[in-house]
Parts: sequence; C-alpha cells; structure tokens
Amino acid sequence: MNIRTFSCLCYALCLAACGWAQGVSFSGNVPQAVSAPFAGVSGDYLLLAGGCNFPDVPASEGGVKQYYTAVWAKQADQAWRCVGSLPEETAYGTSITLPEGVLCLGGLNANGAMRAVYLLRIEDSGRLARMDYPPLPVSMDNFAAAYAEGKVYVTGGNQGGKPGRTLYALDLETHSWEALPAFPGAARVQPVLLATSDALYLAGGFEPGDRDMPPQLSADLLRYAISQQEWERVGEVLPLADSPRTLTGGYGVALGDTCLLFGGGVNWQRFADALDRPRQLYLAEQVGDAARADSIREESANYLRHPVAWYRFNPELLAYHIPTGVWRVVDVSPQYAKAGAVCVVWNGKVWVLHGEIKPGVRTAEMVSVNAQTVEK
Repeated sequence: MNIRTFSCLCYALCLAACGWAQGVSFSGNVPQAVSAPFAGVSGDYLLLAGGCNFPDVPASEGGVKQYYTAVWAKQADQAWRCVGSLPEETAYGTSITLPEGVLCLGGLNANGAMRAVYLLRIEDSGRLARMDYPPLPVSMDNFAAAYAEGKVYVTGGNQGGKPGRTLYALDLETHSWEALPAFPGAARVQPVLLATSDALYLAGGFEPGDRDMPPQLSADLLRYAISQQEWERVGEVLPLADSPRTLTGGYGVALGDTCLLFGGGVNWQRFADALDRPRQLYLAEQVGDAARADSIREESANYLRHPVAWYRFNPELLAYHIPTGVWRVVDVSPQYAKAGAVCVVWNGKVWVLHGEIKPGVRTAEMVSVNAQTVEK
C-alpha cells in the first residue's frame, strides 16, 4: 500500500449555546446512525438514504464498515418510515434538492466508486419513485455538488479513482454533462460546494500527499463565476485561534444570494498530523531513527482510540456575507461538530443530519437552526 492510498484510508476512518439550536435524537424504528448518506427534500418530506457505519465491532477495534440501501422519509410532525431502497449500498456520494426531488450522485461501497445518478421523490400516494439520470462522466466519491440556474455542478473528491479538480455540469434540460475549468491549487477530497444564482463557492477538502509531498488541507474559499467560467480565490475561511480552519468533511447551505452557511468538519492540525504520519514514518525509517519510527507507529495505532473532544471537530456554525466578504460565528455547539454530516433546508430551518462525532463513531442526531435567524 502506497502512502497516498494509506492517507485516503486514514481519512475514510476519520470520517444550542445561543438558545435557538434544537437537537433531536431518535430511537426505535428509525434510521440508524450513519455517515455520508444522501439527504434532501421531496415535497414536504425530508429524505435520508444510504450511508455507512460500523454496526458490530467498532472501527477502533478493526471493525468492518457496512454500507446501506434504506431510504427513509419523514414529514414535519411524523415519525421516520422506510419507504424503499437505493439501487445498491451507497455512501460518500453527494445529493442536492431539486424542484422535482432529491438528486443522488456517485458514491462508494465495498465494490468501489460509482457513476450512477438518479432522482428520488415521494409521490402523492406516499410511495418512493426513482428516475435515472445520465451517469457521471467518471466515477466519483467524496465530492460535492450544487444546483444553480438549471444545472447541477459537481467537483472535487476522487474522480476516476484519484483526487480530481475538474468541474462538471449537468444540464437538466438537455440531460448532458459538460467538463468545465478545473479549480486552481491542490485537489480537494471531501469539500463543500455551494451555489448562488451566479456563482459557485468551494471550501475545504484535502490532497493526500505522498513520500515527496506532505498532504495539503485547504483553508480558503474559492469562487467560480458561472457566466465567465472563471475561478478566483476569495480569501481564507475564518481561522481558529491556533491554526487555519479547514471545512474538510464539513457541510453547508446557501441562503439566497447573500449568505453562505458552513459548519462542522475536521480540525486542521489534528487531521494534517494524521494524514502526514505515513510520510513521517517513511522519513524516520530512511534516516534510521528507530525511536521516532516507533513513536509514529504508536500514534497511528492509537489514533481511533482518543475521546471525542481530542479530535476537535469544528463546533462553530459560520456565516459568510457575500457582498462584504465578512465571516461571523452564528452559534457554537458540540451538536455542529460533525464530519460526514448532511445539511438541508426543510420547513424554514437548516437541518444537519447524522455524520460522525469522531473517526468511526456515528450519530443519528439531527440539529436545526432557524434560517431567518442565520440570515440576519
């Protein structure tokens, strides 16, 4: 196994203080806790589908990851109910809400990455319907998608089996894919992509690195002007007190054309150190530093065994005001500190669903924020 592959596997394993954030936990006949599911809105239904977890033996003890097919639906004051299944077990894809339903794209399971694209919707009868769309140009996983002006845009993640930077657009009228300019800089696995009516905004993501190059975690925000088909760097995401902030593994939603909401994701320093250990081990072995090599091996062996707080997933909910370029902290709560969660707007609230609270440990908790409060 080469260092780049090891780093990607490391990442896969890594995957109401103000009074108005509301958390909801579920038990019984409801979706089990998963990371990296599909989610979105169809009519007045909230949908959650697929995802993965370690149901038997914990990841820290060598457990086997399980992928799922179940599609769950929920109305505002009703319980979850299972309404059907995905075509195959899927996690680490991406999904967006369209006027017609929830578009699910790509993903990954034990058999590899996927190109499948399909729409899920709840019919008037309450039954689940699925419509196939043109497949992705290449297999994609751990990527991001956004919808603007009749087109679905996807970028980042693993494209055709390796970290990619190409931007693709699906025209929903012609049902055809188009390759657009790649974003600048390092690749971005597990980024966040949001859209306004005239632009895309890309944040977070990482490039694994290898023996000659350390991993790179993106801490900036890129903007893609849709009409000009040009990328530009907007600036840094609001930094932490002691390091840059990466939104890798985080989530977000655009609230109109003036406000972008971001949350969650891994801690920049903790994750950078974890990704770089294979390279550091190689360097220690090359110079014969046995003590250093043993220390790195011990750190790697214990990485999944720390308490939740040690990983320092981002607990802040951030708002970016597009006209002024100003960042602000909307709220701080451990309920936002997730990686691999999904974020949707439903019934006037921003909902953050499922995800993991530390590498390998999933949560089924949902937390909501009033969208109007965020925009103020």
